[in-house]
Amino acid sequence: MKRDMTVGPPWKTILAFSLPIMAGNLLQQLYHTADTLIVGNMEGETALSAVGACASLTELFTALAIGFSVGAGVLCAQYYGARREEILRRYASTAILFILGLGAAVSLFGVAASGFILKNLLNVPAFMQEMTILYFRIYALGLIFQFGYNIFAAILQAVGDSRATLYFLVISSSVNILLDLWFVKLWGVAGAATATVISQLCACLAGGIYMGRKYEFLRFRVAELTFEGGKVRDVLRVGMPMALQYTVTHLGILILQRLVNSYGQAMIASFTVVVRLQGWITIPTKGLQTTMTTYAGQNIGAGERERLSPGLWQAIGMSLGITVVLAAVVYGFMEGIVGSFGIDREAAQICARHLRVMVPSVLMYAAYFPMNGMFQGVGDGVHASAYALLALTLRILFSYTLSGVGDWGYTAIWWSETYAWIIVITVYYVYYFSGRWKNKALIS
Repeated sequence: MKRDMTVGPPWKTILAFSLPIMAGNLLQQLYHTADTLIVGNMEGETALSAVGACASLTELFTALAIGFSVGAGVLCAQYYGARREEILRRYASTAILFILGLGAAVSLFGVAASGFILKNLLNVPAFMQEMTILYFRIYALGLIFQFGYNIFAAILQAVGDSRATLYFLVISSSVNILLDLWFVKLWGVAGAATATVISQLCACLAGGIYMGRKYEFLRFRVAELTFEGGKVRDVLRVGMPMALQYTVTHLGILILQRLVNSYGQAMIASFTVVVRLQGWITIPTKGLQTTMTTYAGQNIGAGERERLSPGLWQAIGMSLGITVVLAAVVYGFMEGIVGSFGIDREAAQICARHLRVMVPSVLMYAAYFPMNGMFQGVGDGVHASAYALLALTLRILFSYTLSGVGDWGYTAIWWSETYAWIIVITVYYVYYFSGRWKNKALIS
């Protein structure tokens, strides 16, 4: 169902659009967590650590897919808000071909370069290198499908259809979990990677088929797909800052993963679990970020700029409220939740300490991501990327500097997140109140 986000009370429109996205994010976290739980309980902590040791690399490539897809989605949302469907169709066609081509190139690169990256850049411990490289090489084969799914999802969300992506994720999550239970038993970590590739293929096919059948102006026969150089430049102009933001953020996590890996298996296992739990807590935050991108894009295209600020503050209020509840649940049931991942006592103790430090960070994310989504939707991707880069730089600087000072050790990796985001949130809100973002529309 298409949703026009230029009419009605902002909070009601934003909530209705974001709920299917949150549910989709919930399903994504479910199958990522299922991977971790199934591998940890069926194959042991070493296998779990092997999968976790390359998690930052898998997320880096995913970030590239999301960044360019969101960039194309912003253009589509603004033209949809302006009711210029023929131009939207041409951008959609160009973006689909561009993103699929990029996905194919990234898949090949991932397979070819995985050994060098994991051994030399991520510093994966020798005893788990073979297992980690095998997992990632299989996973990389499915990156083209991940890119395909993301561009279909971005276009559908741009025209106000947030429910469709939920349906695709129901399919892919169900396939992934069912195949995990079967394949991990047969092939260990290789089975987990194979299940993920097949589930991504299902999501990609479902997205393409649904879009073509549901929306006539987005129905493309192969001969009708066009690739326009000018449209590619626009997609790159809008998408590059966003792709840079997502990619740089995850590249920083990759650099942090190297530091994590240097502290051994218990630290790797605990960090993997905390990242999964943080993903659960930030579900509403990420959902509202995506929603605010579409909300801002459609309202800018329709000339309804006065709806932006009320919508933003209402989204931030919802983000903070839901995040407080989820953080309290994780904090209150911490011991049972951590124990369910099949990690040993040492890793569980490290994990519990990390979770206590994590709470302030997720609250700052709740105040940051909806505003970040709005900046993307109005076309101010440059500032969104600049502040993400600032957060990343500060976090890496604090982590590597403090870890060698006194008794900080690996706890510096945890505290650096909070310290970095205190600074970034302050700068971000100063920029918002300056008002310079208000005249960044991508179309006239």
